[in-house]
Amino acid sequence: SSSSSSSCHRHLTRHHTRRQFHGRRSVSVRSGASSSSSSRVDDTAIFTLLRASEKGYDLRLIDAHPAVQTTYTNRGDGIEKLAKYFDGVNADGVQFASTQPLFMWHGEEGGKVMRLRVGKRVDGETGSLPPAPEPGSELALTVAGGNAVAVIVVKEQNVTPDVAKVYLSRLREMLAEDGIKTKHADESRFGVCQYGELYTMAERLNELLVEVAL
Repeated sequence: SSSSSSSCHRHLTRHHTRRQFHGRRSVSVRSGASSSSSSRVDDTAIFTLLRASEKGYDLRLIDAHPAVQTTYTNRGDGIEKLAKYFDGVNADGVQFASTQPLFMWHGEEGGKVMRLRVGKRVDGETGSLPPAPEPGSELALTVAGGNAVAVIVVKEQNVTPDVAKVYLSRLREMLAEDGIKTKHADESRFGVCQYGELYTMAERLNELLVEVAL
């Protein structure tokens, strides 16, 4: 329903100020969230910095974490499906605190996969596994992360295919110069990592990721 959709939109767009990796520095992602909504925000970091290259890219480890994912063609549709899971449309009716960043992986499972970490429950309970998605939701639970990535900051707010091509080409050039091999020879495989409001490009922070073999 439209009211359910509106609730989902609000849930995944409320974020406190927090520090996150963005290039070789931390970046504050602002929002208008009040302290009363702190149970709805999970700021747990999922990156471990391995190296900050002077050339302008990072090598990071994505820590292993539970995540909910969906295949998608339209970004907005993918976000809406993930939002419903966080808003309690799952097997246990449990709401989860919103998390960042939003991962969008190109070239996975024959297409594109959108993924968000599943973190703290809004009710504060701990020790339980994330509930299964509702049947027919086109969602799946997975253990994500555990891989090393090279990361480059994208200055543009909108990561179009042409924009991604330019940045990815430069990133792969720098990796080759430093003797770092990418994990996949297929250059169509890469990730987009986004911080900030999900439903507007205002203050959206973008990064491009390529898996590397360490």
